[in-house]
Amino acid sequence: MKYLPLTLLLIPLLLHAQEDFTPLTPVEPTSICKDEIIQARSTGKLKQAAKIAKECCIKSKDAYGCNQYGFFIDMGYTKNPEHNAETYYSQSCDLGYFSGCKNIASSAKNSGDITKAKEYYQKSCDLKDGASCAEIIMIDM
Repeated sequence: MKYLPLTLLLIPLLLHAQEDFTPLTPVEPTSICKDEIIQARSTGKLKQAAKIAKECCIKSKDAYGCNQYGFFIDMGYTKNPEHNAETYYSQSCDLGYFSGCKNIASSAKNSGDITKAKEYYQKSCDLKDGASCAEIIMIDM
Protein backbone atom coordinates (compact mmCIF):
# COMPACT_ATOMS: atom_id res chain seq x y z
CA MET A 1 0.00 0.00 0.00
CA LYS A 2 3.00 2.26 0.45
CA TYR A 3 3.51 2.50 -3.32
CA LEU A 4 -0.01 3.18 -4.51
CA PRO A 5 -0.11 3.99 -8.21
CA LEU A 6 -0.51 7.67 -8.99
CA THR A 7 -3.71 6.97 -10.92
CA LEU A 8 -5.40 5.75 -7.72
CA LEU A 9 -4.53 9.04 -6.06
CA LEU A 10 -6.14 10.93 -8.92
CA ILE A 11 -9.46 9.05 -8.81
CA PRO A 12 -10.96 11.23 -6.04
CA LEU A 13 -9.97 14.34 -7.97
CA LEU A 14 -11.54 13.03 -11.15
CA LEU A 15 -14.74 12.09 -9.35
CA HIS A 16 -15.08 15.61 -8.02
CA ALA A 17 -14.21 17.28 -11.33
CA GLN A 18 -17.49 18.92 -12.23
CA GLU A 19 -18.36 22.06 -14.18
CA ASP A 20 -18.44 24.08 -10.97
CA PHE A 21 -15.18 22.62 -9.71
CA THR A 22 -12.76 25.29 -8.53
CA PRO A 23 -9.14 24.25 -8.17
CA LEU A 24 -7.29 25.15 -5.01
CA THR A 25 -5.51 28.43 -5.54
CA PRO A 26 -3.70 29.93 -2.59
CA VAL A 27 -4.46 33.55 -1.88
CA GLU A 28 -1.42 35.81 -1.73
CA PRO A 29 -1.65 38.19 1.20
CA THR A 30 -1.70 41.90 0.57
CA SER A 31 1.76 43.24 1.29
CA ILE A 32 2.88 46.81 1.72
CA CYS A 33 6.50 45.93 1.03
CA LYS A 34 6.46 43.04 -1.47
CA ASP A 35 7.45 45.19 -4.44
CA GLU A 36 10.27 46.80 -2.48
CA ILE A 37 11.62 43.40 -1.38
CA ILE A 38 11.40 42.01 -4.91
CA GLN A 39 13.16 45.09 -6.32
CA ALA A 40 16.03 44.76 -3.85
CA ARG A 41 16.33 41.01 -4.50
CA SER A 42 16.28 41.41 -8.28
CA THR A 43 19.15 43.90 -8.14
CA GLY A 44 21.24 41.63 -5.91
CA LYS A 45 20.83 43.74 -2.78
CA LEU A 46 19.94 40.78 -0.60
CA LYS A 47 20.98 42.25 2.75
CA GLN A 48 18.88 45.33 1.98
CA ALA A 49 15.95 43.10 1.00
CA ALA A 50 16.36 41.21 4.29
CA LYS A 51 16.32 44.47 6.23
CA ILE A 52 13.16 45.62 4.44
CA ALA A 53 11.48 42.26 5.08
CA LYS A 54 12.37 42.34 8.78
CA GLU A 55 11.06 45.87 9.27
CA CYS A 56 7.92 45.06 7.33
CA CYS A 57 7.31 41.94 9.42
CA ILE A 58 7.99 43.48 12.80
CA LYS A 59 6.51 46.96 12.34
CA SER A 60 3.63 46.20 9.99
CA LYS A 61 2.84 42.54 10.78
CA ASP A 62 3.14 41.85 7.06
CA ALA A 63 2.80 38.11 6.28
CA TYR A 64 4.87 38.29 3.10
CA GLY A 65 7.60 40.25 4.88
CA CYS A 66 7.74 37.72 7.72
CA ASN A 67 8.01 34.81 5.31
CA GLN A 68 10.73 36.54 3.31
CA TYR A 69 12.70 37.41 6.42
CA GLY A 70 12.57 33.76 7.47
CA PHE A 71 13.91 32.86 4.04
CA PHE A 72 16.75 35.37 4.36
CA ILE A 73 17.70 33.88 7.74
CA ASP A 74 17.67 30.37 6.23
CA MET A 75 19.92 31.54 3.41
CA GLY A 76 22.33 33.32 5.74
CA TYR A 77 21.70 36.86 4.49
CA THR A 78 21.29 38.24 8.00
CA LYS A 79 23.90 38.36 10.72
CA ASN A 80 23.00 37.19 14.21
CA PRO A 81 19.21 37.15 13.83
CA GLU A 82 17.27 37.51 17.07
CA HIS A 83 15.21 34.43 16.26
CA ASN A 84 15.45 31.48 13.92
CA ALA A 85 13.73 31.35 10.54
CA GLU A 86 10.87 29.23 11.90
CA THR A 87 9.85 32.08 14.21
CA TYR A 88 9.19 34.28 11.19
CA TYR A 89 7.64 31.50 9.10
CA SER A 90 5.29 30.84 12.02
CA GLN A 91 4.36 34.50 12.23
CA SER A 92 3.69 34.49 8.49
CA CYS A 93 1.54 31.37 8.83
CA ASP A 94 -0.40 32.88 11.75
CA LEU A 95 -1.04 35.95 9.59
CA GLY A 96 -2.62 33.69 6.93
CA TYR A 97 0.16 33.17 4.39
CA PHE A 98 0.25 29.58 3.13
CA SER A 99 3.93 29.79 2.25
CA GLY A 100 4.94 30.39 5.88
CA CYS A 101 3.00 27.28 6.94
CA LYS A 102 4.47 25.27 4.09
CA ASN A 103 8.03 26.29 4.96
CA ILE A 104 7.58 25.06 8.54
CA ALA A 105 6.02 21.82 7.27
CA SER A 106 8.85 21.19 4.83
CA SER A 107 11.49 21.81 7.48
CA ALA A 108 9.70 19.53 9.95
CA LYS A 109 9.37 16.79 7.33
CA ASN A 110 13.07 17.04 6.47
CA SER A 111 14.00 16.74 10.14
CA GLY A 112 11.71 13.72 10.62
CA ASP A 113 8.97 15.44 12.68
CA ILE A 114 6.07 14.02 10.69
CA THR A 115 3.40 15.09 13.20
CA LYS A 116 4.48 18.72 12.95
CA ALA A 117 4.86 18.45 9.18
CA LYS A 118 1.28 17.21 8.82
CA GLU A 119 -0.03 19.93 11.13
CA TYR A 120 1.54 22.71 9.08
CA TYR A 121 0.81 21.13 5.69
CA GLN A 122 -2.81 21.01 6.87
CA LYS A 123 -2.72 24.70 7.75
CA SER A 124 -1.28 25.47 4.32
CA CYS A 125 -3.88 23.22 2.69
CA ASP A 126 -6.61 25.06 4.59
CA LEU A 127 -5.21 28.24 3.02
CA LYS A 128 -5.87 26.61 -0.38
CA ASP A 129 -2.39 25.44 -1.30
CA GLY A 130 -3.04 22.32 -3.35
CA ALA A 131 0.57 21.13 -3.18
CA SER A 132 0.34 21.03 0.62
CA CYS A 133 -2.87 19.01 0.41
CA ALA A 134 -1.03 16.53 -1.79
CA GLU A 135 1.85 16.37 0.68
CA ILE A 136 -0.55 15.26 3.42
CA ILE A 137 -1.70 12.39 1.22
CA MET A 138 1.88 11.43 0.39
CA ILE A 139 2.93 11.44 4.05
CA ASP A 140 0.05 9.12 4.93
CA MET A 141 1.06 6.57 2.31
